[in-house]
Amino acid sequence: QEIMEIPASVQIQISLLDYDPKIFAEQLTVFEFEQFKSIPEIELLQQRYSKDRAPHITKNSKHFNQLGGWILFQIFKTQDLNTRVSVLRHTLSLCIYLYQLKNYNGVVSIIAALNNSSVDRS
Repeated sequence: QEIMEIPASVQIQISLLDYDPKIFAEQLTVFEFEQFKSIPEIELLQQRYSKDRAPHITKNSKHFNQLGGWILFQIFKTQDLNTRVSVLRHTLSLCIYLYQLKNYNGVVSIIAALNNSSVDRS
């Protein structure tokens, strides 16, 4: 199983626990919708998925991986078990709100992070 890379952009000390999961889900859904809407039809229709031929799809894919990496970072940035449990509960609440908003891209990104073998071992 591939380990998700934690992006350099997470150097900013933002905690998932600082945000209401419903509002976070709404804002993430708006962002991801705008990002998806920016993909030209030709990139999808011609299935041009290489980096140089499909920059918008590549950008969308990179965001998917960064979101999963950020979720992993949120889980593992503390050794305190109670805080990890809080982060996992918050993450699951976020998934529920994303699902209700029909943001399946966000849901799958987070579930992929939770399926990471590092989470199983902790």
